[in-house]
Amino acid sequence: MRLVLVALAFALVAVGCKKQERLVRTLGVEDVAPLIELNLAELNLDVTFTETVSERAFVFLKSDAEIRVDANVTYKYFLDFRNDGYSMALIPADSLGDGARVLRFDAPPIRVQQPIVNRSDVTYPRRGLLVNEEAEAVEILEYLSDRLVDFGQEKLDTDPAVQNECEASLKGYLQGIMQQTGIEVADVIVTFGLVDV
Repeated sequence: MRLVLVALAFALVAVGCKKQERLVRTLGVEDVAPLIELNLAELNLDVTFTETVSERAFVFLKSDAEIRVDANVTYKYFLDFRNDGYSMALIPADSLGDGARVLRFDAPPIRVQQPIVNRSDVTYPRRGLLVNEEAEAVEILEYLSDRLVDFGQEKLDTDPAVQNECEASLKGYLQGIMQQTGIEVADVIVTFGLVDV
């Protein structure tokens, strides 16, 4: 009966969506309609990079300029249940005894949403005689959020604080579902999948 309640809890907060290439297993009930997305963490970050632009006139004349971009960016980290598979199961917590159970959740990979650029400033540390720095800066700023996605992914890959915040957020969400359905769990074990490159 409790398994049915857990399946219903996911169905109530979910949107029906089924794809062949993903795996969804929930407490023995397969193809339960999953959440679309679950936001895990938000990070506000100052990012700076410099780009060198070169122009040539004729064969012998070359000019270089540097364009420096300082930006304040907000990254959001989330799970994509629409396109990525996951599985969850209640398993016995052998060391605890008393029939205690642990929720094991094999989560999809953490994704980085297209960043929001809150502010951006452009300076020119080095100007070039043949380079139109302003036009080059406009081109850089036009695609700035696309270029900054990698900074957010790098922060996720290298900063344990971001990883821990994502894990704590998911654990809290899952523990809340267990409490709503009346299922007691001693702990929640989360494993995140790897992002396909």
